[in-house]
Amino acid sequence: MALAELLTALERDTEAEIRAILAAGTADAARIDEDSARTRAARIASDAAPAIADRRAADEARVAEAGHETRAVVLAARAAMLARIREAVRAELPALVDARLGAALIAAAVGCAGGEVGVLRCAPALADAARAAAPATLRIELDAAVATGAIIELASGTQISATLEAFLDREWPQLACEALALERAR
Repeated sequence: MALAELLTALERDTEAEIRAILAAGTADAARIDEDSARTRAARIASDAAPAIADRRAADEARVAEAGHETRAVVLAARAAMLARIREAVRAELPALVDARLGAALIAAAVGCAGGEVGVLRCAPALADAARAAAPATLRIELDAAVATGAIIELASGTQISATLEAFLDREWPQLACEALALERAR
């Protein structure tokens, strides 16, 4: 029986050793899997980082370009709106010049001339006011194209424009800002 017991003991010891070797192999395999998974993840992240950065930069560039294009469209629309407003106002100016305003515009232009020699041009409707206000140094020419006031061209080359169109041109930046503010408030 000693042999049978010896064989049984050897079988038990062998099974225990097999289980220990199997457990150690399983643990080593799990550790190798974990290490390789970490290494693979690190390598993927390292290799993908430049591509991700390039993609992000390209996406940001497309977003910035779309923003620029949108702002350009908005600015073009605003510019077109302001041009339409300006032309509509300009078209209304001749109807605003009555005898009293015409006389005031002519008087302002004559005041700026300072007695120099020149030509005063105005609309035929303002001829009487021009003759009344102009000194002998200014020759009067009737010009239907000057429908919103008077223009004096001095012999020195200076031009004095006392027209509503000139005032509109001078005040347009402020008026455009006010028009945009009104549009935003709408």
